[in-house]
Amino acid sequence: MLMIVTLIVIFTSLWFLYIKFIRTSDFWKQKNIASAISVPVFGNIKDFILGKRHLIYIYDDIYNEFHSSQFVGIFEMRSPNLLILDAELANRILIKDFSYFYDRGGDVDEDLDPLNAHLVNLCGSRWRNTRNRLLPAFSSGKLKQMFGLIEDCVDELEKHVLPFVESGEPVDVRDVMAKFATDVIGRCALGLECNAMKDPNSEFRAIGRRIFKFTFKLVIRVCLKLINPNLLKLFPIKAVPVDIEIFFFSLLNEAMSLRKSAQERRVDFLQLMIDIREQEKQVNSKDELANSFSDTWLVANMFVFFAAGFETTANTLSFCLYELALNPDVQTKLREEIRKAVDSYELNYDVVTTLSYLDMVVSETLRKYPPIPMINRICTSEYRIPGTNTVLKKNTRITVPIYSYHYDERYFPNAHQFLPERFENAEKSLAYLPFGNGPRICIGMKFAKLEIKRCLATVILKYSFSTGPQTDIPLKIRARAIFLTPENGIKLRVTKIDNCTS
Repeated sequence: MLMIVTLIVIFTSLWFLYIKFIRTSDFWKQKNIASAISVPVFGNIKDFILGKRHLIYIYDDIYNEFHSSQFVGIFEMRSPNLLILDAELANRILIKDFSYFYDRGGDVDEDLDPLNAHLVNLCGSRWRNTRNRLLPAFSSGKLKQMFGLIEDCVDELEKHVLPFVESGEPVDVRDVMAKFATDVIGRCALGLECNAMKDPNSEFRAIGRRIFKFTFKLVIRVCLKLINPNLLKLFPIKAVPVDIEIFFFSLLNEAMSLRKSAQERRVDFLQLMIDIREQEKQVNSKDELANSFSDTWLVANMFVFFAAGFETTANTLSFCLYELALNPDVQTKLREEIRKAVDSYELNYDVVTTLSYLDMVVSETLRKYPPIPMINRICTSEYRIPGTNTVLKKNTRITVPIYSYHYDERYFPNAHQFLPERFENAEKSLAYLPFGNGPRICIGMKFAKLEIKRCLATVILKYSFSTGPQTDIPLKIRARAIFLTPENGIKLRVTKIDNCTS
């Protein structure tokens, strides 16, 4: 009898494993959708989970294998995902048919993870209300007002870089630009002095290093979500560590106290959010909408402005300097454009935003190293893919592999070369999506580009960048990371240019 029971248990367990792990391809086969070959447990992302390759390279292999198709089914562990291979279809999903794909599928448990309830993760009406109220902060008028704050940080950057240059030692431009971007976002988003460039032990810089670090706990959290999101309810693991959470709540209290004592209005994103909250309280004091603009709402959006604002900008600036070091002819041409401009004008907002070759250089950097290398969406209602019989059920996950579009020779000939002139024509390809597209396009796109351009305008005018023995060629990209991040930093030779004006 015991033998029979044991055999039944073994058979049942094997059948369960067969259903759950071996027959994964049946999910897509039943929908008549081609799928990439996956492996048990890990699906198609084994190397990412094991910390061997960045997710974009795994997607890119699949993209190139199925590039003649519009889409292909994949598995991220136990989670099915439709990879959108056609840029035209991707844009339709992101723009025209946005009403079917307006959520990212972020898991927001405000009780467990209050800092996770920010603009990027919010869904439905809460996302829409928040975005509509934050958009004015990124208008041209507001950016002009913040331009002076960026300039102050550029001046500080010069002082910070000079000792490295005089020593003749290679400069890790990734580290330098991370400090610069931290100070900029501190002033422009929070109205606070982060002092990341002045103080090597800056608490802001220390926090910044940890925010996007893939700890063992975070890897476990990702795995649980991909196996079954309900497991996160059984095994709650915070996305943001408690001490970082405490830091940002304390930061809000400090910023609010400073504003009250100084009795002045700041020109920064936090001031706009404070104004929004006060307006909502006055107009809708008893409405649920007013309650959603709480201290937690303020802190969560402070957090995402800080985190995304410094990381992506620091990466783009350092990647740009790396490419300019590899392509001295491009660097010289850019320097000449900037020099001609400063011979006649100051590097003010209007001048910086109209430097055409600078814009091309930044655009090409964003193509090769997109700050948002992929976009995830959830199908919010049943959707028939245009021109096909394929119907996506509600809650189907999709991914737009932006990095793969940017390296597709059909869209960008000689895609692995750094060719700013490809953006000489103002009309950009549908496949060019460095900040996403549609209503959920990165809200800070214009601010980030302004910061990048203002920084480059000074450093390229005053310094020459070249590769050296310590420069990784090609760059090694960190495997476990959300964004494209150089594993070993980016070490370049930096030489001061004499007789330059500013």
